[in-house]
Amino acid sequence: MKYLIINKLKFSSKNLKKSKITMVIYKRVIDIIRYLENSNIPFWYFIFTFLSAITLRNLLEFIVADTVKDIQWHHPVHFTLFYISLCLWIVLLIYYLTRESIEKIFRVVSVAFIITPMVPILDTLFQLFWKYEIVYQYMIPEKTDSLLKTYFLFLIPHKGATPAMRLEILTATLLCGIYIFHKTNSYLRAVTGALLIYSLIFSFGAILFIILWIERLTNFPYDTTPRMMINIYLLLSIMALISIFYFLHKDYTKAILKDIRLTRVLHYEMMIVFGIVTGFSSLHEILRSLADVIELFFVFISILFACIFSAITNNIADIEIDRVSNPDRPSVAGTIPMAGQFLNQRITRGSAL
Repeated sequence: MKYLIINKLKFSSKNLKKSKITMVIYKRVIDIIRYLENSNIPFWYFIFTFLSAITLRNLLEFIVADTVKDIQWHHPVHFTLFYISLCLWIVLLIYYLTRESIEKIFRVVSVAFIITPMVPILDTLFQLFWKYEIVYQYMIPEKTDSLLKTYFLFLIPHKGATPAMRLEILTATLLCGIYIFHKTNSYLRAVTGALLIYSLIFSFGAILFIILWIERLTNFPYDTTPRMMINIYLLLSIMALISIFYFLHKDYTKAILKDIRLTRVLHYEMMIVFGIVTGFSSLHEILRSLADVIELFFVFISILFACIFSAITNNIADIEIDRVSNPDRPSVAGTIPMAGQFLNQRITRGSAL
């Protein structure tokens, strides 16, 4: 009985020490989060940190996987777009769950991407203790037995996902869960958020499966060419950026949409539709793949931004006239200040191009 009590006390003591260590780590993580959110560091520093981290990841990945000789122009482009779109969608998802400032969320998420270059480094270190093939080809349809099994058992060894890569996904999931708990003080929301973040990362990793399913539904040939991968990640990035801009500047967005003369936009968009209908008989020769459809969608987006740019330019040029004839225009009513108009003008012009 005496030994049983002593063993229980030892067990309790070990658990107490573990809980103290866990609390110290948690508090340290929260301190870092608060520092990043409230620091006076210029915002573009965080963008530069993020881009540097993913560039270093790409470079180290090529070196460690011994694929430097196989690098082509599209690899850095579509790998970089992959990380940019993933980062933006993580920011959006955390925003939905916490309703924290998007700028603050991005500051934390962008810096958290410094864990990405650690994957090739850790894989190199792990190989000192046990040998395995370093291949960064996560969830290729031809090499993945079961997508569902991979989703639920991502920690077990499977081809294309190295131990360090699986550790990276686990770390990202846990860090996002901690951040969500810090902002909501809800265990349920933190766990739910962590699962959603993991599902989002998994979906990006399984993007080839998603492309394959869409192409089967639309009877397009299976296409994983560089053009296709760049288009899909560019589309995801544009969708995320539009959503982020809306949540950052809801009043601006509503004012812009109200001011763009919808009928004029539809006029130009319908010209494209009319061209498609006119050449319908040869449409199968133009839209041969899903990549072609996405590029056609880019045309519609480009026209929309061109129309917004035109409306903003008109508002800037005719502001004195609008003071008399159109006092409800954003530039006159003050809904969007002139500085904001000039900024929106540059953004829409760049987006249209």
